Amino acid sequence: MVKYSYFLHLLIFCLLSVNFLMAQESIPFDKDAFPDQKKELRDAKKNIRQGDRLFESGEGLYPKAADHYLQAYNFNSENALLNYKIGLCYFETNKKDKAGKYLIKAHQLDSSVKPDIKYVLGKYYQYAEQFSKALDLFEEFRKTLTPKELKEKGKAVDKRIAECKIANEITSNPRRVFVDNLGKQVNSPYQDYSPILDADENMLYFTSRRPSEDNSEMKENEFGYKENIYIREKDAEGNFAGIKKPGKKLSTDNHEGIVCMSPDGNQMILYRATGGGDLYLSERENEGWNKPKGLSKKINTESHESYAAFSPDGDKLFYVSDKAGGYGKHDIYVSQKDEKGRWTEGKNLGASVNTPLDEASVFMHSDGKTLYFSSKGHKAMGGYDLFKAELQNGEWTKPENLGYPINTAGDEVFITVLKDNKYAYLSSERAGGYGCQDIYKITFLGESKNVVNSKKHKLLAFQNVPVETEIEGKVAIEEIQLVTMKGRITDKKTEEPLEARVVLTDNNKNEDITSFKSNPETGKYVISLPLGKNYGISVMAEGYLFYSKNIDLTDKDKNYEEIKNDIALNKIEIGSRIVLRNIFFDSGKSELRESSRSELDRLYDIMKENPAIRVEISGHTDNVGSASYNEKLSQERAKSVVDYLVDKGIDKDRLEFKGYGFRKPIADNDTEEGRQQNRRTEFEIISDK
Repeated sequence: MVKYSYFLHLLIFCLLSVNFLMAQESIPFDKDAFPDQKKELRDAKKNIRQGDRLFESGEGLYPKAADHYLQAYNFNSENALLNYKIGLCYFETNKKDKAGKYLIKAHQLDSSVKPDIKYVLGKYYQYAEQFSKALDLFEEFRKTLTPKELKEKGKAVDKRIAECKIANEITSNPRRVFVDNLGKQVNSPYQDYSPILDADENMLYFTSRRPSEDNSEMKENEFGYKENIYIREKDAEGNFAGIKKPGKKLSTDNHEGIVCMSPDGNQMILYRATGGGDLYLSERENEGWNKPKGLSKKINTESHESYAAFSPDGDKLFYVSDKAGGYGKHDIYVSQKDEKGRWTEGKNLGASVNTPLDEASVFMHSDGKTLYFSSKGHKAMGGYDLFKAELQNGEWTKPENLGYPINTAGDEVFITVLKDNKYAYLSSERAGGYGCQDIYKITFLGESKNVVNSKKHKLLAFQNVPVETEIEGKVAIEEIQLVTMKGRITDKKTEEPLEARVVLTDNNKNEDITSFKSNPETGKYVISLPLGKNYGISVMAEGYLFYSKNIDLTDKDKNYEEIKNDIALNKIEIGSRIVLRNIFFDSGKSELRESSRSELDRLYDIMKENPAIRVEISGHTDNVGSASYNEKLSQERAKSVVDYLVDKGIDKDRLEFKGYGFRKPIADNDTEEGRQQNRRTEFEIISDK
């Protein structure tokens, strides 16, 4: 009885094993496998032929090829080659997540279904962040190559192997960040990329290949609709909502994709698929954006120019080109404005940044020294990774991978890092998105630093999500040494927004660093001020007196700070007065310091451009010292300003000077800050001939 039971179990095991092995065999599309389904077999084979025709035509037709293959798959799902083709179609489009099911099955049904099945399946596992599995498959595939094949394909395979090893290293030490998909309010099933924020970081511009009313046709050989620029604006809760386009002039029948915006938000560089691909400039008008014009031929060539980024002062343009003479196909170059404001020939950033592989997007931070870019070279963990390098003593530091989970095995092609260095936006092709590239928000949490007996509640997540921490440590946000001044420029009487020119001056050198315009529609402006300089800020509009402010950031030790400063300009009319904040004297003296010259020259320009006005220059002090001493000192200082203007050629009959000492304070003299405000020079229009 025992012997009979043993053989019965053995027979059942053998039958099950045979069934299992049979279930794992690839079933061909032939009449022997389907003797009673001739019509269904004929239709399935027809769909395979149609799918093959589309598949062989290239990337843009993979989705249509997959549709035909899936109809055949519904008839016979156990064919290795069909599973391979479906998996490859999905992997080469915006549905990589779906590829694994079919590629794994193809490999199970027939491990030699195609010579590259291990390589293709390895690519899927790499994308799915199963790096050890991918590494094993790549190494197995490499062993199957002949010497000739190794010469042709070896570099690509070795690159994949290196990426998996790098990925295992990087993912073992992830960055302290949140990476959040912006959701359906921004992203679509199509490609969404190049997130750019305007100057005050309230409007998100991006590029998308989604369908719309004027973009409803997709060419057969293209993957996605044509590129268009879209805008989303933050609502009261800080979320992006209300999608719109930036105007008809930026929405033509051509491909238009946003590349970057100028520091003041009034210039946009966009990409158009003209020639080999060129960069265009559009400027903001009162009613939107004007017609884009191609950049200089010093930048646009017969080659492919794609991404670009302004330096914070607007005098440099970093851009990407595959023109001849580079280190790889696409390299990063920088062009400098000459004395006439024209872009010069681009200079390659060199081998410290560029590699023999492709570099793609580029972004320059407001600190003026940190360059972010995407690359397939350096220590990348798959596809394009994002890196940063810093300019130190005129040289670029070794690029640093931004780490996981900012980078994945998919393509991370573009990043915008906000001024405070605490948030960023990136476009990424990673698992779990809505389709192909999506736009994500990064919240930087910084490095953990050990302290004793630390147990705190901290706001870690964006949008004020409280997180309770019970660890012996604290989150140290990576800070940046930068001051930002922002606000609105308006007419003082009407409070209507003004388009004004903002000039930033290095007072120590008496040199203008940069100039830009406020938003003509809103009057908004933003200035980024890296530490280390004594800045003079002048705001000018036609028909108005200029506004003057001094911000001294020399010898300062502070992290990111944002200053809110709304500016109301006075029209040039009798009674209008301005405080000249960038006129300097040594303590107790009346001789003008050299750092006053830029401000004095602007004062001269007003007098020259308005020859009918007469003005009073007045000096004011704090209440330290006697009234007679302060009145005399303020009188002498006012006279020094008048003497400068007369020496420059202004008729002395148009100028009066007076010292008021501390009789007209504008702030409390009981504080150092108040006394500093009271020490001032003023300019007032007293008559108009």
